[in-house]
Amino acid sequence: MFQATASAFVSLTLGAASATAADVVVQPNSGSGLVVTDASGSQIRLRVNEDGEVIIPVLVNGAPRNLPACVSATGQLGPCAPGVVGSVGPQGPAGATGATGPAGATGPQGPIGSGSFALPYAGATVTSHAAFSVSNTEASTGVGIYGLGGAGSGMNADSGAGVWGDSSVSDGVFGSSKDGVGVLGNGANVVGVRGMSTNGRGVEGYSTNGYGVYASSANNYAVYAHGINVAAVHAESTNADAVQGVSVSFAGVYGKSTGPKGGAGVLGESAAFDGVHGYTSSTSAVGVAGFADQGNSSGVLGVGKAGSGVAGVSTSGTGASGISTSGFGVFGHSDSNYAFVTDGPVQQNPNQGGWVKAMAFVVPGGGGVVRCFNSQLAASVASVPPCGFAYSRLSSGQTQIDFGFPVDNRFLSATVHYTYRSTITVIPMSSTSVQINTYYVSNDASEDESYSLIVF
Repeated sequence: MFQATASAFVSLTLGAASATAADVVVQPNSGSGLVVTDASGSQIRLRVNEDGEVIIPVLVNGAPRNLPACVSATGQLGPCAPGVVGSVGPQGPAGATGATGPAGATGPQGPIGSGSFALPYAGATVTSHAAFSVSNTEASTGVGIYGLGGAGSGMNADSGAGVWGDSSVSDGVFGSSKDGVGVLGNGANVVGVRGMSTNGRGVEGYSTNGYGVYASSANNYAVYAHGINVAAVHAESTNADAVQGVSVSFAGVYGKSTGPKGGAGVLGESAAFDGVHGYTSSTSAVGVAGFADQGNSSGVLGVGKAGSGVAGVSTSGTGASGISTSGFGVFGHSDSNYAFVTDGPVQQNPNQGGWVKAMAFVVPGGGGVVRCFNSQLAASVASVPPCGFAYSRLSSGQTQIDFGFPVDNRFLSATVHYTYRSTITVIPMSSTSVQINTYYVSNDASEDESYSLIVF
């Protein structure tokens, strides 16, 4: 109904417009709008609703154009004035990357080139792979890269090095940032890096603040060195350890020599400190251990021209300890001096022979035990009367001493002092005590006499 009415109204208005030149006015019924369609009437080209909303579908589904359209403040539609269009907004986030397609077939290898480049040559590239790669597939003596340097000195790029490797940032494969590898050698079953020299150093490592040479191995020697007529390893350091070996479950440093006498497995020499210094934080291990399993060889040998051949020092434990399952625990020999010398008391287990176990000088009725030695006490009190002995005077000429340790299986020696007319008798009373009887022959009676008693 609205479409027919509007068409008639438009026709009347257009006819009138030709006579009066007035605007064409379309006034839809309430709740309706103005609609312009295509010839078939099925596609809306323009729609103006009663509320003023304008809908032009071609702006959405039409072909894109290269000029923008703008609306004035009064609603007029037309080309945009210069400078009206603003700057392009920021780009939105990129969508997810699609799946990688299948790799194509590898093409045939091209012929080996024979090109060359002028020297000196310098180049730079950015790649996660090797910047320069060569390969020599000759199985026996083929060399991948051979470099020959001229005469030079110093740790710098002009030192005449045959090959110089320098890495100050990541090498992309074998290091992290500022931890790249200057020179990397990789050998599957042979040598990864080999250095050879006729008169100089085969391999030299230098570092200002790090390790000069650092070696690490999971299941074998971290460093294996073989010297025919000289030291297998020679290292120098100004302010740190020349050689430091660290191992989790095996030897930190292991040295072996198979040559004749004089070739030390490990040789330590120092001008102002220990030639070889060993330290352990274990409660049961030793700082330095030496083992010998052939003939009359020694596990540890110490030779001193003027000082001690072997010195043992301890603040609270044993200074030097000697243990043997079938030989001498400790053996001392001197061609012109004492084989053993001590400036302190000597102690031995009470059930063993050889050294004195106890000594006492007794004055009955005049102080009892006045001088003594008890090897079973600490050295600081071993000679402090009564030295742990229990002394008692039973009667005239009869005394008793309890030593506090078994003496019934030991050798005892008693001597009367200051007289030759008295006798002395030692009678066991218990496993730890004895009775001493002194008898004055001239008076034919027991009398108190001073005496010495020694237990071996």
